[in-house]
Amino acid sequence: MPRGIKYISTTVLHPGSTLAEKLEELELSPQDFAKQINFEEEIILEIVEEKDMGVVTPDLAEAFEKKLKIPAEFWLRKQKRYSEFIAKQKPHQGVVYNPTKVIHPGARLAEELQGRGLFPKDFAEQIGVDLGVIINLVMESQEESITPELAEIFGKALDIPAQYWLNRQKNYDEALARQQAIQTT
Repeated sequence: MPRGIKYISTTVLHPGSTLAEKLEELELSPQDFAKQINFEEEIILEIVEEKDMGVVTPDLAEAFEKKLKIPAEFWLRKQKRYSEFIAKQKPHQGVVYNPTKVIHPGARLAEELQGRGLFPKDFAEQIGVDLGVIINLVMESQEESITPELAEIFGKALDIPAQYWLNRQKNYDEALARQQAIQTT
C-alpha cells in the first residue's frame, strides 16, 4: 500500500461487541459485571446488546478500564467511531450487525490505526514489523495471524494489552472453525 493511501475499514463495531467478547472470555454475565463495577444492569445489557441507548460514557470507560484493564481511551474511541459511523448512515440504509460474522482481528487493528490517523506503512516502520504482515492483517487475510510476539508489540505500541490481541485471534480462529464446520455438514 503506497504511502499516503489510508486503509479505511468498512467494519465499524459497536463497543458492545468488544465488551461482550471480553465478558465471555472472563466467564462473566453482563449482570455480574454490572454489579462488580457498580452500574445498573440495564446500562451494561444495552451496551452488550448494542442497542441505540447503549453508549459508553467517560465514567463507564473508566470503570471498564479499572475492571478489564483495557484503557478508557480505547472504549471512548470505539464509541466515537461507532457513533460517527451511525450518524453518517443514510435513512433506510441501516446498519445490520451480524453476530455470526467472523471478525478478523485485523479489522480491530485497522480500526485502531484509522482512529489514530496512522498509515499501515508508518505503523510497520514504527514497530519494526514487515509491512506485508501489517497489510495482510488490516486486509483481513486468513493467511496472517496475530502471534504472541505481535500481540506484545501491538500491546506496547497501541497501549492495548497483548492479551486483548491474542483473545481476538483466538475468538476469530474458533469462530472460523465453527463456520467451516457448518459449511462442511
